[in-house]
Amino acid sequence: MVAKSETKLVTLSIDGNEVTVPAGTYILQAAEAAGIEVPNLCFQPLLRPWGSCRLCTVEILGQRGGLIESCATPVRDGMEVLTLSEPVVEARQFILQMYLIDHALDCPTCDKSGECYLQDNTYLHNINNNPYRRPKLAQPYKHLSSFIDYKWDRCIICARCTRVCHEMIGVTAIEVVGRGLEAEISPAYGVDLADTTCTNCGMCIAVCPVGALTDRHFGHHPWELDTTETICGLCDVGCTLNVEHTRGFVRRTSHLWERGVNLGYTCERGRWGFEKVQDPMRLHYPMIREGNQYLEVDLDEALDIVAENLRHHQGSQFAALASPDNTNEDNYAVQQFTRAVMNSNNIDRLITPSQAAVDRGMARSFGVSASSAGMQEMMSSATAVLVVGPSVGKTEPVASYWLYWAQRYREAAMLVVSSEH
Repeated sequence: MVAKSETKLVTLSIDGNEVTVPAGTYILQAAEAAGIEVPNLCFQPLLRPWGSCRLCTVEILGQRGGLIESCATPVRDGMEVLTLSEPVVEARQFILQMYLIDHALDCPTCDKSGECYLQDNTYLHNINNNPYRRPKLAQPYKHLSSFIDYKWDRCIICARCTRVCHEMIGVTAIEVVGRGLEAEISPAYGVDLADTTCTNCGMCIAVCPVGALTDRHFGHHPWELDTTETICGLCDVGCTLNVEHTRGFVRRTSHLWERGVNLGYTCERGRWGFEKVQDPMRLHYPMIREGNQYLEVDLDEALDIVAENLRHHQGSQFAALASPDNTNEDNYAVQQFTRAVMNSNNIDRLITPSQAAVDRGMARSFGVSASSAGMQEMMSSATAVLVVGPSVGKTEPVASYWLYWAQRYREAAMLVVSSEH
């Protein structure tokens, strides 16, 4: 079920450029739509506006006070906004100087160096000397889990991490505890992170604008790495990921904001599942069996041997069985090989009895044994969602984010048909 309604448009001026956006859009988003970059440290798409960092300050002409946070202020018709006026630049410089008083200046050894929002904005706003100084308050790393480290003296308490954990992932595994200088990020309720509802999705690391939350498995700088965009094949969602690699080894997989069906959000398998590709138990070269021994051969020889053996089994005596872990592309290649090369139509895929029952029911009810809606539609416009089968949070975690988001922020109705609930 999809709800459709007409959207009211609002026109305003940003740095002299006329911009028309839907009503309810925040000034920062309107500026981005017009190609005008407004710096920020706490804003994150799909999360509620927070307005804590103040770096997105802009000036509203004709308004008392003038300076406001663009990430939390909705646009109005006829509004005139300046993003680079003298008062705006001075305010941003002062804000950055305040952050740098206690921030650890260990950029050369920080894993976030090169992609740190605070580092970038310090450079862009020409902060080369800070008149506000006092002795630094340093603390050692805290190992929150086997995946995540926390460095208090780099944290700016923007709450991006706690908000994404609560508002998107829906688990509230971490929170801001303490006040003022004693504020820090900690597992909820003061327990060990392993004892919370943490799913190890890594989104707290992904949204951190500085080097406060870091990946314990990663120890490189971004400029050392080559990147390749890919589609994750570890579940049915098909998330877009950024594979970062060097010298033939994958060093990490990261997000690509606003890209793909996942819009940059990932799960545990997507973020850390690449390690199975480099498992030391994987074969590194082709091998053939002679008696009780396995002998190393080159790839051409191995393919020739396989082709020769399969040649005697062409026709209806040959059957192919595809793994349920295969991607669509894998299955296409399997059926092409089976039909075109082996001259057989005997091809099937592994499926459990419960999956088969769901397939038949979906086909009878909707005419197709697959989802009747896309991920984006489910999140943005569906007013009721029917979930059939096993726990989505276990099988397709990123899809569960959209379900949670739609239910929480749009009050979408949800019906679950599953033996696991």
